[in-house]
Amino acid sequence: MTTATEAWFAILISFAPFACGDKGAASTAADAGGASQSNAGSGGLSSAAAGSGGLSSAAAGSGGLSSAAAGSAGSPSVDAGTAGTSATSPFGACPASLPGAPAARDCAYFRVPLLWNEANGREIDVLVARYRVENARGQLWLLDGGPGGSGAQWMTPETMAIFLRYGFDVYVPQHRGTGHSTPVDCSSPESLGACSGELQQLWGDGMRGFRSTEAGHDLAYLIDRTRASNEDVFVFGMSYGTYWAQRYLQVAPVQATGVMLDGVLPLGFAPWEGDKGGDLVGRQVLELCGEDPDCLANMGDDPVAVAERVLNSARDPNLRCGGPGGPDFDTVSRTLTLTMAAGYFPFIPAILRRLDRCSASDQLELATARGRAADVGAYQGYGTDPADEYFSTSLSNNVFALDFLGGLSTAILEQKRSERAQLLFRAGGTTLEYIENVFLNWAVHAEPPVDTLPAKTSPLLLMNGSFDMSAPVAWATSLAERTAAPLVVFPGVGHRVDTTTARIEGVIPSCSMRIKEAFMRDPQATLDTSCASSVPPLDFNGKLDETRATAEWLFGTPEMFPR
Repeated sequence: MTTATEAWFAILISFAPFACGDKGAASTAADAGGASQSNAGSGGLSSAAAGSGGLSSAAAGSGGLSSAAAGSAGSPSVDAGTAGTSATSPFGACPASLPGAPAARDCAYFRVPLLWNEANGREIDVLVARYRVENARGQLWLLDGGPGGSGAQWMTPETMAIFLRYGFDVYVPQHRGTGHSTPVDCSSPESLGACSGELQQLWGDGMRGFRSTEAGHDLAYLIDRTRASNEDVFVFGMSYGTYWAQRYLQVAPVQATGVMLDGVLPLGFAPWEGDKGGDLVGRQVLELCGEDPDCLANMGDDPVAVAERVLNSARDPNLRCGGPGGPDFDTVSRTLTLTMAAGYFPFIPAILRRLDRCSASDQLELATARGRAADVGAYQGYGTDPADEYFSTSLSNNVFALDFLGGLSTAILEQKRSERAQLLFRAGGTTLEYIENVFLNWAVHAEPPVDTLPAKTSPLLLMNGSFDMSAPVAWATSLAERTAAPLVVFPGVGHRVDTTTARIEGVIPSCSMRIKEAFMRDPQATLDTSCASSVPPLDFNGKLDETRATAEWLFGTPEMFPR
């Protein structure tokens, strides 16, 4: 029987974060577990991941170009040289292996330049899945995260139902290099040097085409190709999808009616600064525990002092919980980080209390918690997304190398390693080890992209959780300041604002969904965002049934602080 906790874990893993860890790590969770935030309220959403089938691969002799006919089921490619909407719709049957429910869905392949500044160069295919509603208000385009996500997270029946309720036809483009779009894959993804070398032999300088800037051009063309005259068009990006959306705005600043970003990665952000953001969130959680009389009493000491004591002891084999065979500093820090990155904020003090006391029962419960954290880590920040079997590790590596690491140096990496040794928590998204691996070993290079937006763009709406460990709220704040766009911060919420607020409130539409609905009614109007501040406090002490159920799953006991 699926528990509420397990159902919520499945819903959460269907929303791919900006999370690219060591891609040689295990990429699937051993157990279906619960990534419930456990603030308050029961979820009420069921899991969604539907099966998906085989990925077509690029023909070896085609110079790196995929023939989109493989699996296209009668949907012909549309050439990028054809401007505007044709009388004959390019949409037809979707590939049988496309994830999600096929009801009310059709698909089209669009042939686009590999490099948009080379009009007569090679071409690739981009697949778009379309979901229709009666009397549609316009178009709503959903941009996936990763980088490397194929759009599978949007195609689950329950998730798609949420977006269809807005009354727009929903379009899901599969980012170039992923899914049924022309893939960029290698035979040895675990070795970044070998993989990038293989891809360069196949694609040559064309590897520069598999990056966010070219994907931004794709989106502008796709909208132009499918949009009816005077039709409203909204774009929604989550995590890396927010970065992709900004690249789109560089290409077509005012094409869309409005653009909405959730979990913001601003152009020019420095992913190697993520550990500081993760540590800040962790310390804020501990401070909230210190302000809660029951949590403070259960901890027996200032929560930050307990955390520092536990982490310092973990450095010494003779002092750490469990002795020489117990969890070392890296294991403890990683477990705490993964627990928070999945939204288990109320359980951080409970884990630290067990590590500090370290009784026989504490050690058994901690072993269970470490296993659960490892399950979550296979998806959140330390591997690929198990809900998306079409996730492209190679595309992820390439986007990182070409778009994100332009300002990085070996000196900066050394500095960040030194700084991290003083932190209690780490980044909930990309690990420093992964960043270093790409920086040193991915052999594809290009000039860094321009990281500024035009002075005038389509109206923007920014949303971020204050406890987002994958895209710290400071990043969203920097973009809001540069663009004067409204930023709605949800206190106590992590990555994926929509799913978290829906779980906390137990209703759909949730607060964030209602705010988006108001924005899509009138993107120029002043929004009522008061509901964002109504998030209930963290249930550190297990007073709610949901918290106790999650504690049972995490520790093997419903008690947050067993005596």
